[in-house]
Amino acid sequence: MIDWLAASPLSQFLAAHKWITPALQSVHILAIAALMASVLVVDLRLLGVGGDAGSLRQVTCRYIAWIWRALVVLLLTGALLVVGEPARELANWVFQMKMGLVMAAAGLTALAQRPIREGAEASPQRRPSWSAAFACVSLALWVGIVLAGRWIAYV
Repeated sequence: MIDWLAASPLSQFLAAHKWITPALQSVHILAIAALMASVLVVDLRLLGVGGDAGSLRQVTCRYIAWIWRALVVLLLTGALLVVGEPARELANWVFQMKMGLVMAAAGLTALAQRPIREGAEASPQRRPSWSAAFACVSLALWVGIVLAGRWIAYV
């Protein structure tokens, strides 16, 4: 699989144009910043620490779109980065762990999104009983993803 991907025309194109990888990495990092900022705002609001910018429902509705858009950009740029250097990524256990964490974090975010949007009270002080646990697990997963992403280069 790795050899096939490395021999593909797209992989060869990416390898031949050395400026593409740093450009993709730059977009990837900007998307990480957008995603992490949005996750942080929502999770802090779930913890009751995020200020009074509105109800939990309003804050979630405002930032959840940023999370999903950033995740799409991350998946697209990440896929191109993998195609450009398949051996570096696909054979690396840290990369595989990161992808598992991404699936878990995205799944958790999707699971919690609907009850928050539909059931959250209009009052900024009201939060679901599970909100603190969700916020802590969510933050741990997303921080783990970022740390794993950095760790890939060193394994």
